[in-house]
Amino acid sequence: MAEDLLKHPEQIDSPLELGEILFLSGHLPQAAVAYQEALKRTEPNSVALAKDRSWILFQVGNCLRADDPATAAKMYRQLISGYPHSQWTEAAKAQDQLAEWYQKDNPKTLIAGDNH
Repeated sequence: MAEDLLKHPEQIDSPLELGEILFLSGHLPQAAVAYQEALKRTEPNSVALAKDRSWILFQVGNCLRADDPATAAKMYRQLISGYPHSQWTEAAKAQDQLAEWYQKDNPKTLIAGDNH
């Protein structure tokens, strides 16, 4: 059912709630779609929504960090620059550094290439 909803994310009543459910159930690519729709629906300059936006950016990064580390890093950096006083900023900095390392060193190939 979630797959059908995510084909038309603009029709989801509460994309943030759906993103949370999908994230907690381990459906990370689908959660990323829902979170991105929630992000589209929040006003970037709203002080009242800053907490939600910073959380959504953090979660999009978390959803994408294994399969798309470049986009995950972009989300973390957007959080860091746009919401420097968020409670998620320090965690985003750590995740950004991890994503950067992952892209540079590609640990999967290091492990696969180690035949010792």
